[in-house]
Amino acid sequence: MDGIQLISPQVVDNLFAPLNFISNNFAEASGLEAGDQVKLLTCVLINYPIGLLFLYTKNVTFRLVLGTLFGVYLQFFLFGISAWVASFTVSLFYLLLQVVNREKYFPVLFLYGIGSISVTQIYRMIVDYGGWSLDVTLIQMILSLKMISFAYAYRDSCHVDSSLDERQRKYKLKELPGFLPYFAFMMYFPVSLMGPADEYKEFENYVYGREQYSNIPSPLMAMLKSFLVGAVFIGVYQFLSATFVLKFVLTDEFTNWPLFYRILYVIGYEFAFKFKFYACWFLLAGSVYASGLSYQKIGKEEGNFDRVQLVDVVKMETALDPRTGVNNWNKHIQDFLKHHIYTRDMQAQARAGQTPNSASATLKTFFFSGVWHGFYPSYFICFFFFFLALRITSNLYKLSRHFTWLQPSPLTIPVLYFINHMMGGFAFATFDLLFMNDILLFWKNIHYTIPIFIFGGYVLTSVFVPMLVPSRKKTKDEKKTQ
Repeated sequence: MDGIQLISPQVVDNLFAPLNFISNNFAEASGLEAGDQVKLLTCVLINYPIGLLFLYTKNVTFRLVLGTLFGVYLQFFLFGISAWVASFTVSLFYLLLQVVNREKYFPVLFLYGIGSISVTQIYRMIVDYGGWSLDVTLIQMILSLKMISFAYAYRDSCHVDSSLDERQRKYKLKELPGFLPYFAFMMYFPVSLMGPADEYKEFENYVYGREQYSNIPSPLMAMLKSFLVGAVFIGVYQFLSATFVLKFVLTDEFTNWPLFYRILYVIGYEFAFKFKFYACWFLLAGSVYASGLSYQKIGKEEGNFDRVQLVDVVKMETALDPRTGVNNWNKHIQDFLKHHIYTRDMQAQARAGQTPNSASATLKTFFFSGVWHGFYPSYFICFFFFFLALRITSNLYKLSRHFTWLQPSPLTIPVLYFINHMMGGFAFATFDLLFMNDILLFWKNIHYTIPIFIFGGYVLTSVFVPMLVPSRKKTKDEKKTQ
């Protein structure tokens, strides 16, 4: 996808000279290795002052045109000529919205959205199998979610309000907007590389200064706080990543350790994995705060910049069950999955006259997430084990409502904490290993204890909890649907 060299190298060098200068000096000053990671970090940091400029510039045309051009500029700086794929993808999708019946042929729009990222994921696997270098796939991942959410919002206007939930009614689009605001929604600079994905109506209200965006206070404190926390987390990640190296779990030395120490090492790797993303998300959040895109009103007078959250570290690190962890990890993606995959599948089951099955909807949601991440088997295995862990949590929650002694207590909290992070470390390590040979060797090196624990816990709770917990009486509506 490198395309054809349409512009001379000299012109390209001059065009991106300012960002290259910042990136190279930043790498030298920080001691980080110059490369795509530093270039990405440069893009995020440059959005801080640019975000403030656009926050205090109320002109709609300025925001739409220059904000979009700068977002595309960052994409080409980071990925070179291959960034054309992103602009082409969303432009073709707009054409589809014009000609495809949004209600009758909605699956075409949905499949285009997820297909756009699948094509680039497959291409990446062909040319760089097992590699972790940055490419245009990073942009396509966010754009695919935006296209799907946009298509749903456009289709929702075909349905009566009584068939929609509150959020769907709020964000539905009665008419297709012009190409410029649509393209700006996809490419606006603070979110043009890594998101967060948002709803079109929120972006439109921001650009035009409507509702809570009519009087956005200074984001300086929120922005600086997020930046400082992100900077600290970079240091934490560097320490943890040097201490807990994933490939070590594949070595003979690892197998010589006592099993309990091996499991503790897996838990340690979980923290290294998470803090890499914590650092990235906090730095990214600061640039979004600077632009004002995430501002929300709390009551009549007060407000904050937490409308779009990327992660809740406190809840993540104090979680006693997988559900709490999943709900507070990569929150804007979880928000998309909850509202556009899980909830809509539950609604579709109800419309089909079925009793909505949360387990089925959850499994479909994790499958979608696996496809969205790529086609390495490790992704699907990881998400399948997360699915099992969530079902265990759900079953035990039902049980604890009837047997209160099973609820968290000072004695059980350390055990629950250990088990939760053991399962998390196992899932993240499996996710990161990519190759089946490495995954199976890792499982062998821990004597298959954790996968057996998770799968066994799922089977046992699925069999015995229904026997121990009285069945809930079905409502009249549920009986009618049977």
